[in-house]
Amino acid sequence: MSVNEKTEKSKSEELDPHKEVFDPHEEHLDNSEKETKATFFVYMLVVCVCVGGFLFGYDTGVISGALVFIKDEFDLSNTQRELVVGATTFGAIFGGFFAGLTDLAEGFILVIISSLVFIAGALIMALSRSFAALLIGRIVVGLGVGIASMIVPVYVSELSPKSIRGRLNTLNTLVVTFGQVFAYVMNIAFSRVPEGWRYMFGIAGIPALFQFLIMPFLPESPRRSVAIGKLDDARKAIRKIYGDSVTDVFIEQEIRMINDDVHACRSGTFKDFMHKDNFMPLIIACILQAAQQLCGFNAA
Repeated sequence: MSVNEKTEKSKSEELDPHKEVFDPHEEHLDNSEKETKATFFVYMLVVCVCVGGFLFGYDTGVISGALVFIKDEFDLSNTQRELVVGATTFGAIFGGFFAGLTDLAEGFILVIISSLVFIAGALIMALSRSFAALLIGRIVVGLGVGIASMIVPVYVSELSPKSIRGRLNTLNTLVVTFGQVFAYVMNIAFSRVPEGWRYMFGIAGIPALFQFLIMPFLPESPRRSVAIGKLDDARKAIRKIYGDSVTDVFIEQEIRMINDDVHACRSGTFKDFMHKDNFMPLIIACILQAAQQLCGFNAA
């Protein structure tokens, strides 16, 4: 066969749409497509963890209806009413410090702690017989709100597949709002019940108890396991997240990427905030957070 004939044959093969051409990346792409699909376990895990977000919304919203009754129950002055409402936010300031413990303690342990705090706060408020006890209960609940608002989004993002991580994190924001709406419904439901305000506060302990009982059976995030050198635990967690269809090669790739990200984060400094690629997004985020509070939505 002449050189020209070989050239013509190769061109015809390239242009033939029905000819199967081997692509060394095709298998990897198909496999990756399967591996980015989360398992049912992931969705159930996220729902359980997001109970913290639900309680965040519930405990910040329930006071608007309960205050109508407790102001007469304890003969509260305007200042005392302001303290009862603002106590949760005050407690949340200190609860937010738990965010710094994510590098020292396992994420699900911190979620369990927030569950216990929510349960304790709900019981204190529901059983309170004085303004002081009610105020303490609101501060305790605020601690839970602060912990949940810092820990839950991080835990969810670390346990979510990359392809749906944004959607699952949005779920946490959604349940916060749902918690506020549910609180308003409970305000209406117990408004005509004798000492109904106690039920309004106490009912928050039920989802917190559910979360407390379920969380010990959930895995630590792969990122946390890699950070402390428990690679076998990280592999097991990734296997649960993506299912049995994933390959060992994919799992090892995930481990390497997580490890690289952990080292990159540890090498970061506060000077990175001043970098032009980070500074403006930081300012925009702070403005949006401030505007959200200044609009008075949480004062409803």
